[in-house]
Amino acid sequence: MLPDFRLTDRTVPSAIEVYGIQGNAQYVARKAEKQALYAREGAPCVEWIPPDDLASVQLPPAA
Repeated sequence: MLPDFRLTDRTVPSAIEVYGIQGNAQYVARKAEKQALYAREGAPCVEWIPPDDLASVQLPPAA
């Protein structure tokens, strides 16, 4: 699985996902698959869902 971005300067490398499409069943299903995979692997993932304010995104601590 490829995230939109990967932060490598964090204490633990973290994925960044921007879920920018709403109302598309295939996209929503893929989003759920990705979220389940990150949870199953215990992999940190930062999510942003536009039009939410970008300032609401919490990044993990820097290394």
